[in-house]
Amino acid sequence: LHSAAVGADSVSVTGNAAVDGELDLNTVFTTDLTLGDQFTLLTASAVSGTFDTVDGVNLGTIGGFNAAAAVTYTADSVDLPLAVAADANLDLAVDTSDLAILAGAFGSTGQTWASADFNGDGAVDTADLAILAGNFGVNASPVGARTTAAVPEPGTLALLAIGGLAVATRRRKHAA
Repeated sequence: LHSAAVGADSVSVTGNAAVDGELDLNTVFTTDLTLGDQFTLLTASAVSGTFDTVDGVNLGTIGGFNAAAAVTYTADSVDLPLAVAADANLDLAVDTSDLAILAGAFGSTGQTWASADFNGDGAVDTADLAILAGNFGVNASPVGARTTAAVPEPGTLALLAIGGLAVATRRRKHAA
């Protein structure tokens, strides 16, 4: 990644683009990256598919927060917003909304950041739950503010996680 001032690497396709396989993010940190910054990796008339896996999701610390490269997909682009680790809905806070997204996709494969695949392996599992638990209560909004919401006791967080997984399991049983 390069800062917006310097310009980020991007691919522009004339016509349609199908993405698949592995995306390996090779990041070059600059001091002016901020959570919430967004880079466009690919533009096309239409984009279909998703990458199976994304390597290089963990970006270390940006602005005092655990940061991640959240690869997102639109009808005509593949974008890379810089997010708080485990912030599935990209609102710069890790809270029950993100836990609900994770619970809804728990145990499934072929997933992306938006469905709580926080480590980029394509599956929503206990590894993603651990990332969410480690960042639960973090709030980096507004950008640049260093705030952390009160984090529930570990027992409370575990109960939330178990409850969310129970709801996801129940949904799957009713859907089957």
